[in-house]
Amino acid sequence: FGGHLPLGCGDLLANPNQPEEKANVRYMTFVRDAVTKYLSGRMFVNKGHSKSWYIENLTKDINRDFERKEYHFRYENYLITPAQRESYRRNHITLSLEDKTELIIHNLIEYNVIIGVVERMSDSMELLKHYIDPINKMESLFVKYGMKDPVTGEIVRPREKNTSPVSTSAVLAEIKNDKKLYEKLVEIVKYEQRITDFAVGLHSRQYNMIEKMGAT
Repeated sequence: FGGHLPLGCGDLLANPNQPEEKANVRYMTFVRDAVTKYLSGRMFVNKGHSKSWYIENLTKDINRDFERKEYHFRYENYLITPAQRESYRRNHITLSLEDKTELIIHNLIEYNVIIGVVERMSDSMELLKHYIDPINKMESLFVKYGMKDPVTGEIVRPREKNTSPVSTSAVLAEIKNDKKLYEKLVEIVKYEQRITDFAVGLHSRQYNMIEKMGAT
């Protein structure tokens, strides 16, 4: 099953063959460059505007968040487990962003999470296929969604739903022209970027592992 589900929710499932044991659940999550993720998210909830409108309003958002020290931190919504949340709530423990970052990194290792990376979609689809479809029944589906075709070597970019006429990359290029503004943006996403950097490292090791398995 899939969706925006928190890590650890499978801990509540029983093994259908041995109900006294937990189900054997493997988790996968996707990460993305934190700066791009911040901009894309803001643009997604404010569709249909011009590039100048996005630049103007994102500049306001970045300056406001920086002045208020409001760090963009959404990974906690699904990479901290329900059991952990309940434990901290029950014991009146409030974690800092630093603590949450370290906890999430720990969880990615502890739960052996399969990592997909938006900027490495072909490799991510290949990694996902390795676990879901090891006998190649659905290979064409993974190729459709961005995996390199093992026969032709081509990578098909899947059609994106809700495509905006203004790209995130175009907006980012404009923001980078304002060095101080860009530095503020990097600051307010720094905790998410730390998680992303660690997760990308895990992804690389996982992908290298299946490549070696395929070569043997």
